Amino acid sequence: MDIVAVVYLIIILVWFAIIISLKLYIGNYVSLIILLVPVIVFGIAVYNDDGDLVSNHSIRNDDDVLTIGLILLLPLLYYMDKQFDGDKTRFVGIIIFAIFLSLLTTITMWVPRQYARIAKYARSGVQTLAITLVLYSLYMYYDHRREKILGGMKHSELMPLFCTKSNF
Repeated sequence: MDIVAVVYLIIILVWFAIIISLKLYIGNYVSLIILLVPVIVFGIAVYNDDGDLVSNHSIRNDDDVLTIGLILLLPLLYYMDKQFDGDKTRFVGIIIFAIFLSLLTTITMWVPRQYARIAKYARSGVQTLAITLVLYSLYMYYDHRREKILGGMKHSELMPLFCTKSNF
């Protein structure tokens, strides 16, 4: 097994531990699809790895954009927390953990050249987890706001509202 596959397998195991510890598995089918994003991304990376895989991180050379973006997102998340009617402790906890993971990736690791590839993929994997947690929390907010605005209507019940004969 290639070292990239091992790195991503370890990160996937960590991801499942995060899902279980933060109880992210509680939700609807859309939230579960969001939780599969890292597994799909890592699977694609392992499948395409030929030992000389180039990610967009090495091309862009601005790895800290994620952290800066999350920090700039804090005022919006504060506003969202004020309007959020769900479990605020869980909502804020997920966001804080995402920021923690993102900040963790900004630590510069000085490793021997033969381990640089491993460090790069581990960093990219942790950033993917942080982004997925932010996406999950944004969807949590959207889902709770939608239920409040539409009176608890489900996605399947929204279609008749927008597709009536008078609209055609």
